[in-house]
Amino acid sequence: MSCGLEFGIRTGNVDFYDYDEAMARGMGALEDTVKNQWYLPLEGIFIQVDGRQTPIDRALVVVKRPEPTAITAALPMIAMIRDGTNQADDRLQSPTVSYRLPCEGAKPIIVGGCLGWTSYETKDFEKPYDFIYTIECWARHRTVAQILLQMVMKRFPQRGSVTVLDGLDNPRVYATYQQGVTDLTDVSSLVERIPGFSLAVRVEGEMTLESEPECIPAFTGPQTTTPPPGGGNGPGSGYQLVPGPGGYGLVPADTNGIPLCPGVENPDIGDGVLYGTGGPTIRSGVYGS
Repeated sequence: MSCGLEFGIRTGNVDFYDYDEAMARGMGALEDTVKNQWYLPLEGIFIQVDGRQTPIDRALVVVKRPEPTAITAALPMIAMIRDGTNQADDRLQSPTVSYRLPCEGAKPIIVGGCLGWTSYETKDFEKPYDFIYTIECWARHRTVAQILLQMVMKRFPQRGSVTVLDGLDNPRVYATYQQGVTDLTDVSSLVERIPGFSLAVRVEGEMTLESEPECIPAFTGPQTTTPPPGGGNGPGSGYQLVPGPGGYGLVPADTNGIPLCPGVENPDIGDGVLYGTGGPTIRSGVYGS
């Protein structure tokens, strides 16, 4: 019987870059390793250039707003900006851990009939934060800018989600919410006018920060380097597992069925009124033994 209270899976860290990349991938952006840039593939979009139908097959995706001259030269383009990072106290959990697993190099042990490990690795839950992203869609033609906006709105609907990979490539899914659309078209000059729209998206995420994993020795009571006779349990092994005091739990015993350790008593209160016997229950230890 395992009483080690093991749960969860090991998780890595999550930081700003993980969310930026997740938002880019979430809108459908791909990485061009040859040009060292990210882009959103486009299909079925044509514009008139010198009287000919010219296709637009991609839109540049950047995580930081470049200079205005670069915007003009790289259209169509989607600029993703992280405008705000706010702590979300309403989603703050009570002190707890995200997992409890055997440490690297931990050894299996039996204490009071319970199987466990000599040490456990734990990690506090990450702290909740809300990230506000502004996704700007720019193009030389207003119709193209609107198409880019609708593509992004489809990827991040009113209530959607984004998948973030932590430092160990474990996927985490966080809720996203649309916050509104704004027309960014500059109308001060009809000659140099650049049509654009923006979509604000809120991500209910979390950050690792000081929540680093730590290894804690397990309380095992008195220890000995001498293993039980025969090593192992079952027929021919030299010892076996028998019911503990009052039939509660299992404890190791020799070949004659004599327990090698006292074990623990059943901590559950018997039948009766509020306290089982009608009176208060006084326990001298965690298990009442």
